[in-house]
Amino acid sequence: PVPAAGLNSATEHDQLPFVARTGGGFTMVWVRHDTSQPKPWLNPKSQLYYATSGDGLAWSTPLQVTNDAGNIVHLFPSIVTRSSGPPSILWLSNRGGDARPYELSVSNVDQYPVGMDDVSLFPDGYSHRMAETPIGGLFLGAWVQGPDGEQEVFYRFFER
Repeated sequence: PVPAAGLNSATEHDQLPFVARTGGGFTMVWVRHDTSQPKPWLNPKSQLYYATSGDGLAWSTPLQVTNDAGNIVHLFPSIVTRSSGPPSILWLSNRGGDARPYELSVSNVDQYPVGMDDVSLFPDGYSHRMAETPIGGLFLGAWVQGPDGEQEVFYRFFER
């Protein structure tokens, strides 16, 4: 294992990374939170971070994507790639009250919350993921939902 040089904080926890091949390189998103709790879902506040790399070895300076005041938790980020258009970040946040999935195009990553959408195609749950199918504009979405100890994976196809 090789530490991701320049991406990790010396004073905070960096967790839940997600990396995807985007264009001719890679994009990574992850969660950063203080050390008051060992897991990001137990912490009262966390932020999303973003970096890119042409080769997977040297990474751009991490960009803090979210910047909400107060106790807002951002969790389980992923990257959604498309056959046309820029990729986007999909994650779970309680910024609107209840935890909901949100999506933000990487073209707006430095302008959060501009361009951010509540992904209402997904029901309540967590670990929302989606991938474009070979049919342009048709996506497969998956997520986890259910009471503690009885969670199950669900999925559905939808157009975007």
